[in-house]
Amino acid sequence: MASRAFDHITVTTPALDEPGLYLSVVDSLDSPRGIVQDFAYGGVELRSLSLTGIQLITGRISDVRAKHVEFDALNLHSVEITNSGLAQALVDELGIIVGDD
Repeated sequence: MASRAFDHITVTTPALDEPGLYLSVVDSLDSPRGIVQDFAYGGVELRSLSLTGIQLITGRISDVRAKHVEFDALNLHSVEITNSGLAQALVDELGIIVGDD
C-alpha cells in the first residue's frame, strides 16, 4: 500500500485488488447497523448525500456526484474514492490543502 502526505494528514491507499477480497455492489451507503463493509458503490448522481454516524470499511466509491454532501461522525477505513465529487468534499471538510509535490 502506498502512502501520501497532505499537510498534517497521511493517507494510505487501500489494497482492494488483493486476491480473495470480494466487494459486494451496494445500492446505498446507509445501514441500520451503522457499518457498510466490503462494498462497491458508484455510478450515481444524487441531489443530496448525508453520511452521518456511519463506518465505511474496505470498499470502493466511484463515479458518485451529489449537489450537497454532508459528513458527520464519518469513519473511513480502507476506502478508495475515485472519479467522484466526494473526494473533494472530504478534502474540503478536513481542511486539507492539496498541491503538487
